Amino acid sequence: MAVTGVFSDRFLNLFNENLLNELQQEGSRLANLFPRERMKGQKAYFDKLGITTSHQKTSRLQDITPDEETYERRLLTFQTHYAAYTPDINDLMDMVADPTSELLRNMGFSLGRKMDEIIMTAVKGNAVVQTNGSTTNTALPAGQLIAVSNIDYDLDLSAGDKGLTPGKLMKAVKLLKQNYVMDDLVVIAPAGQLANVIAHARASSGDFRSVRPLESPGLEGALTGYLGLNFVHYEETGVDGSSDELVYVVARNAVKVGERMPLTTKLAPRVDKVGHPQQLHSFFDMGATRMHEEAVVQIACDPRK
Repeated sequence: MAVTGVFSDRFLNLFNENLLNELQQEGSRLANLFPRERMKGQKAYFDKLGITTSHQKTSRLQDITPDEETYERRLLTFQTHYAAYTPDINDLMDMVADPTSELLRNMGFSLGRKMDEIIMTAVKGNAVVQTNGSTTNTALPAGQLIAVSNIDYDLDLSAGDKGLTPGKLMKAVKLLKQNYVMDDLVVIAPAGQLANVIAHARASSGDFRSVRPLESPGLEGALTGYLGLNFVHYEETGVDGSSDELVYVVARNAVKVGERMPLTTKLAPRVDKVGHPQQLHSFFDMGATRMHEEAVVQIACDPRK
């Protein structure tokens, strides 16, 4: 018996076998930057030892002068976040492509963004510090903030608000090195501010061009090794009261992350629903706290420059 009709009319819905995700940040950008520990309990504290001093022996059988150790504790509060989907059985049958794996991937994207929010809040927000039985909220000190108009090391620039410049990065490195911060430093910045550094005349010097930055994939790749820094593109760094974008230069030991439950995904049939569709469920439980204010520098950057 002859088949009537046009093949493409009958099976047009079978031709597209791809399922695309909406454009979005893939996973976490910040979770692997800082040390993580598996922990238990409702809350957790990280202990921190203060700076100690030494004494010179100036006489025979000199008495020992004991020092009082200075301790403090940094509070870490855990948060549980989850994502869950239950695609209806008819939705699954109506689609040629199986959406299950892409739904799981999409859930991972959303939870990765939430991880970054928790870590970013620890980097720039108040740290809960307990000392001698009293608890205080400790903000980044004024000495760790670089103003939007700072041109201390941008000798070729005139006064006025600026985006992220090589001079501001040099100023940040100077502040951190004055505090004996470790060398492993990371710049967390939006794409526009990373582009500012690449476009700047100093960043386009002969030494910088020799590594062929414009042939590198992405903005971070083009800046690899510049001033000995690592660069991470992250858009949600926030703004200050003047709507200037914020960029952070951070030592990897400046923040600690605690996990009660790493990112976990479970699939199970819903026996109470028609067709027993799959319940997709993904969650994590973690918290973060800043350990050293001296190991973080905040740079205000004009988003229009």
